[in-house]
Amino acid sequence: RLAADNHEVIVHGRNGNKVQNTVASLKKESGNENIYGETADFSFLKEVTRLSIRMKENYESLDVLLNNAGIINQEFETTVDGFEKSFQINYLAPFVLTNNLLPLVKQSGQGRIVNVSSMVHASDISLDDLQLKNGYSGTAAYSATKLYNILFTFKLARLLKGGNITCNCFHPGVINTKLLRKNFGNIGGPVGEGADNAVYLAVDPE
Repeated sequence: RLAADNHEVIVHGRNGNKVQNTVASLKKESGNENIYGETADFSFLKEVTRLSIRMKENYESLDVLLNNAGIINQEFETTVDGFEKSFQINYLAPFVLTNNLLPLVKQSGQGRIVNVSSMVHASDISLDDLQLKNGYSGTAAYSATKLYNILFTFKLARLLKGGNITCNCFHPGVINTKLLRKNFGNIGGPVGEGADNAVYLAVDPE
């Protein structure tokens, strides 16, 4: 939808071939040639840093940063960086990326940071066990990361108050994505409904 409205769109994914196929598909369907792809695996923080460096080298500004990466990992697993995998991919990597790209967002006339959360965010967290090493549950870990994203959004909004960047997080709806089908069943609404909410926060004049 952003591409169809002739916005310049940068698509990120962890698989280079899938990213390029997505870019080609978006160009064909939208008629917009200003679609670009970036590859980085968020389970490696070095790749997040490299992505940040490439973005700064290739782009002068970034109007909207939409953080939407997310997994549910049913077994406790650590990354090469030593963090529980869903904690790193869902929260820590976007946290690092966002902070690294703040200079680009500040160069926008009215920059926006949009974090995808979920209504399943945890009702409480243990500050002594943010990665749920004790009594791990994949669903609980996923829910906790969605709460971390909310807390990060509110904190960042306070830090940037008075400037030209707004920060928002949102529940896209119960949407029929691969993640939902795999972990909760075929119970979601069409992807377009979730896109409506993301696009609203990305481009609405307010």
